[in-house]
Amino acid sequence: MADWKNVAKAKAIEKKNRERILEVNPHIDDGSGIYFLTRTDEDGFRYAYIGQAVNLLSRLAGHLKGYQHIDLSIKSHGLYSTDNIYGWKIGFMHYPAEQLDKWEQYWIKKYADVGYQLRNKTSSS
Repeated sequence: MADWKNVAKAKAIEKKNRERILEVNPHIDDGSGIYFLTRTDEDGFRYAYIGQAVNLLSRLAGHLKGYQHIDLSIKSHGLYSTDNIYGWKIGFMHYPAEQLDKWEQYWIKKYADVGYQLRNKTSSS
């Protein structure tokens, strides 16, 4: 019985996290592509994290329960809203799964070139 309750609880958390992502960008789906997390802080510094996912919405929802650097930053600064203008905004572009590595590297460089401080662990992987 306890296992069933744990599964039900995990499913409820996952559903809530997906809803939170869709509140920021209602167009995100579970297609494959590159996602862009961006924020500007109180001093005007711009930050970005570029990621890839075969299932975009599921991957983004996973950031809300994870413990990697970007996950902790999302927890610390929150997601963008009218009440939280310094939170993380979410964008995405669809790409075929077999092209994700190429496009992720392209967008990491592009965001760095226009002055974003990247939160990716590496920009050359």
